[in-house]
Amino acid sequence: MDTKFSDKLAEKLTARTVASLPYRGDLYLSEHKQINSISSKVLIGFKPGFNTPTPNDVKAFITHTFDGKLVANLSTARAFQAQAAVTVVASLKVPTRPFKDSANMTSIAATVYMDQDLKETWEVKSNESGKYLSRLVDEDIDSIVSKRRSTMQSQARHTSFASVKAVPANVSVGAIVKVVIGSVLLLAEVKSIEGNKLLVSEAKSGTIYETKPEAVVEVTEMSSKDKNAFMKQVKEFYGQVYSPEYAEEMVKGM
Repeated sequence: MDTKFSDKLAEKLTARTVASLPYRGDLYLSEHKQINSISSKVLIGFKPGFNTPTPNDVKAFITHTFDGKLVANLSTARAFQAQAAVTVVASLKVPTRPFKDSANMTSIAATVYMDQDLKETWEVKSNESGKYLSRLVDEDIDSIVSKRRSTMQSQARHTSFASVKAVPANVSVGAIVKVVIGSVLLLAEVKSIEGNKLLVSEAKSGTIYETKPEAVVEVTEMSSKDKNAFMKQVKEFYGQVYSPEYAEEMVKGM
């Protein structure tokens, strides 16, 4: 068979397959980093030169790729056009119930109840609205994402967490960050960093949470140490290029 004809036929078949997909066909699952048992930071690649995927593109890709088991937290999505990639935190869909339902369940631990009729185990959680029940699931998000990635059609993966930085710069003690706790995005202050262990204090309640650096989505305010170092660099640069007076003007109000 003529090589050019074969190539054209392959292109048409690929285009037809892509068009039949329920999500943007050039998207692919590149890598993931587990945050906790129900959430993972996912790196989605797209074809270089194409437009950055919209929030709906990202949502549809996660929904259909994982058969509705995972949901994309679009407030955590970050685009990297130069690297043709998008990061987003995806979480397991965990059923919840009103806390009052625990009155009809059997307590099996301090914060855990068993629904004898459904043979399901529920854990007490809390948010700004108060207490609620969250079903304990057997599936682990790491195994779900890893298994799905291994079964997806092989294709050239041109992006990685190394190229887009899985953890934002300036994540240091004292920094104010947007961080995923469980499957919820919170504003918190970094209290300590030890290897792969990150302790943060939730801005509103002061509650301390332990998580991983990968759970940080964005640094909204640098720590005073990093900020002072940054301002020093700015002053030195503009002081040399222009004048010390101009450098002082540049950092005023920062």
